[in-house]
Amino acid sequence: MSVKTKEGKALTKKLENTWICDACGGSIKNASEGWSQWIGYEGPDGKWKGQGFRLVHHRMECMYDDCRIMKGEGSVFDMPLGALLGPDGLMYLLALIDAGSVATDEVLDMIKRLHIPGYEQARRYFDRAIDKELIRPELWPGYFCYQKEIDTVLSHNWNEGVLIECSNDESRAAA
Repeated sequence: MSVKTKEGKALTKKLENTWICDACGGSIKNASEGWSQWIGYEGPDGKWKGQGFRLVHHRMECMYDDCRIMKGEGSVFDMPLGALLGPDGLMYLLALIDAGSVATDEVLDMIKRLHIPGYEQARRYFDRAIDKELIRPELWPGYFCYQKEIDTVLSHNWNEGVLIECSNDESRAAA
C-alpha cells in the first residue's frame, strides 16, 4: 500500500493488524483483542444457518448476549480473530461459504476486512468517496474495490469518524 500519513510515513504498518469493532466502533489493535461471532439457527432441514457475522472486542460488553439469543432458539458461534487470519483462516472462511453455514455476503465481507490491506479502515468511507467521485469501483457492486481505490479512499482526509481511544478501556468512533 502506498498511502502515507501527513508526516510522510507509510500507513501500511499502521493499518496492519488493526480492525474496527462492530459493536462499539473502537479499534481492535491486535488479534488477541478480537473475536468473531455469528448467530446460528437450526433450519427445518436440520442444518445450521448463520447470520450476524461480526468482529468484536473480546469483552462482554461488545459480544453477543448468549442468554438473550438462546431465548430465540439460536446459538452463538464464535472463535478468536486470530483463527481467521493467514492462509488457514482464509481457508476456514471459504469453507463456511462452501458449507452454507453463514450468509455468503457476510463471509465475503469478513474476508475483505481481514485479508485485503486497508479495506477495514476504508470501507466506512466508500459511499462518500463514490458520491464525491473520488473512486468509481471498477469491479461489480458490493465494494469489491481494487487496491488503488482503497488507497485513494485512505489518502483522503475525512475529518470525521476518526477512531479515538477513550478512557476506562473503551474505544468508540467519534461522531
